[in-house]
Amino acid sequence: CLKQLTDLPFFDKSLRNYLFSRIMGVTLVVFVLVLATSTILYDRLILRQSRDTARGIAGQTYVSIEALMPYGPSRQKLLATIEAIKKAHSTSPYQIEVYRGSLVDDQYGAIEGAPAPNETIRKIMAGAGRQEILENGTWTRHFYPLAAGPACLNQCHAGVEAGAVLGVVEVRQNVKEMSARMRSDCLWIFVFYAGL
Repeated sequence: CLKQLTDLPFFDKSLRNYLFSRIMGVTLVVFVLVLATSTILYDRLILRQSRDTARGIAGQTYVSIEALMPYGPSRQKLLATIEAIKKAHSTSPYQIEVYRGSLVDDQYGAIEGAPAPNETIRKIMAGAGRQEILENGTWTRHFYPLAAGPACLNQCHAGVEAGAVLGVVEVRQNVKEMSARMRSDCLWIFVFYAGL
């Protein structure tokens, strides 16, 4: 493309123009490569940071719920704790949801208006209680199972096997939105530097 440009009749084939065109070509290639590389690296950083933060929020939610168990909390106190956790993160890019398992619903009855577990949540509840992370390019979703420990069995959930999943904490974040915002900011900075 650059050779075709230099072959045009109005293009003076002096050494100065030749060097200028080569320098501009190399500069353009370097600019595009640096922009692409920084975007890819930043996208990876956002995903890694999102996973770590989601894991931390889910773990914090689990510990907050588990800390109430030895005291045999009422349903209202447990729901108030969950709502307080959600409210504390309402201004962050993370959305938190706590799903009750069928074992809890069978023992204490369902809560009207509670979020219904979807297929993914039911699979995690039926599984071995492992944490899972799902990513689809738009959302990062971290699932943290609430497994029955000794405090749960002694106080509120007698008859439930140790390690049984009583619920799932889901923390999700829209990483596509954050990446798009970063790309927009980054592009204008690079355009400014390219001009210089």
